[in-house]
Amino acid sequence: MSDPKNINWFPGHMQKAKREMQEKIKLVNIIYMVLDSRIPKSSFNPLIKEIASNRPILLLLNKADLADSNETKKWMDYYKAQGYYCLDVDAVTGYNMKKIVPLTYEILKEKIDKNKERGIKLSMKAMITGIPNVGKSTIINALVKKKITVTGDKPGVTKNQQWVELDKNLDLLDTPGVLWPKLEDNGTNLALTGAIKDDVMPIDEVVKEGFEFMNTYYRDAFYSRYKISEINSIYDYYEAIAKARGCKSDDYEKINNIFLHDLRHEKLGRVTIDRFTSIWERTI
Repeated sequence: MSDPKNINWFPGHMQKAKREMQEKIKLVNIIYMVLDSRIPKSSFNPLIKEIASNRPILLLLNKADLADSNETKKWMDYYKAQGYYCLDVDAVTGYNMKKIVPLTYEILKEKIDKNKERGIKLSMKAMITGIPNVGKSTIINALVKKKITVTGDKPGVTKNQQWVELDKNLDLLDTPGVLWPKLEDNGTNLALTGAIKDDVMPIDEVVKEGFEFMNTYYRDAFYSRYKISEINSIYDYYEAIAKARGCKSDDYEKINNIFLHDLRHEKLGRVTIDRFTSIWERTI
């Protein structure tokens, strides 16, 4: 049996999206890379860094209201130390959304000033990128204050590139969500947040790791939600959730869906799955 964490894949539409991004990169001055604040490492696409071609990258840690704020701060400090610009945002609540455009002009100030000296009309272009289901379309709709892109709670909603005007001097290129060919040990974290479709990985394995994660890092919220008491095996979690939510304890599919829904929609509290300390220790 293959390792569910180590998936080697690259759907045709993602290859096409990558190629189109490579073609358009010469037109843009800055890249917005949208990350999911709950998985700020797992949702960081190394292909975008490769495509960027030395252009500044502004990391937008979206869904900040769903994440553990202490962990978000650690990750932002880490990425800033690596030379990235960072802003934690939440496109649904509007948190920090008004800061994106002013920060963009601040980052591009040197180039803007040079253009003015040369008498070149101010016209900046940005490209927004990210893996599926991190909220790119929701961010764009919030920036332009109207629904111009399709949004959804499933990966793969945006299918084609499109330009939108953020203001008279800044245009934004929307791009489809792109993953990288080999997910390695990020697969489970991507599956837990819904960044990849639920049929990509063995869902029982994903949920099992989700149980273990919640028991380790957010035990109080986890146990309180489902009135969990003593746990001796994985099946005790299923029995507790079934009892709390009024379903059969052997209806594993339904219980899996209940747990994933609750985890993804803050029913288990604000959760960050990529733990900065544990991941950092493995990479130094």
